Amino acid sequence: MLLRRMIEHVKAQNWTAVGLDFVIVVMGVFLGIQFSNWNDSRSAARAERQILNRLHDEIDSIEEAQSEVLAFAASRFEELTSARLVLLGKSDRDLLTDAECTQLGNSHLPLTPQLVLPLLEELSATGDIALIKDETVVGAIANLSLISATTDKVSTELRPFRVPLATRFSNHMTFELKASSDPADVDGYDVLFSCDTASMKNDTGFLNAMGENIGYAYFVYEIGILREVAALAELRRAVGTALGLPNGDENA
Repeated sequence: MLLRRMIEHVKAQNWTAVGLDFVIVVMGVFLGIQFSNWNDSRSAARAERQILNRLHDEIDSIEEAQSEVLAFAASRFEELTSARLVLLGKSDRDLLTDAECTQLGNSHLPLTPQLVLPLLEELSATGDIALIKDETVVGAIANLSLISATTDKVSTELRPFRVPLATRFSNHMTFELKASSDPADVDGYDVLFSCDTASMKNDTGFLNAMGENIGYAYFVYEIGILREVAALAELRRAVGTALGLPNGDENA
């Protein structure tokens, strides 16, 4: 109808009317584009908020699971550090405690919990990670990914240098398996270690191997786990802030 009217105005050389018709057409197209952009923007914002809500819930779950791992890693590192001081003659004690002996026996075992957020893996695979527009959240995700990747890479490179002390130095350490009373134990056994502190102190090879294992434990705990936990907390705050939660600490 509008096109037919414009043709009639042109035939009648009613240029004022033609101009008005043209303005109406342009405005109509402009408003249509603006409405489409506004609708797309609302849809994108809604999709981003849904993603952030899911991400916040996942972080809550991961942090809850990580608390036990973090406590165990801290205990292991503390016991290994005190054991090292005893064996190097820098402690007021002459003998290792049972806990220190146990951690020395387990010091070659890996303890690098992976902070895997399934949603981020899903979004990366589908390309929907681009739906997250909040710059602080994007930066926190990048920081966590970098720290996790670096930790995993270096931890993997260090693993060949770990030494199973109880088997390599059986003259200093012995172990036995006993049935566990803890139903949470997957294999149903506890490994009990015994240490000859005096002979350990006089074996340079043992002390060097112990140092390798403690260095690995230091990296895993101080450089790996603590940095990953801090980066995850940073992401949690960023997501919470983007969602408008008080201090980023309340559940969405």
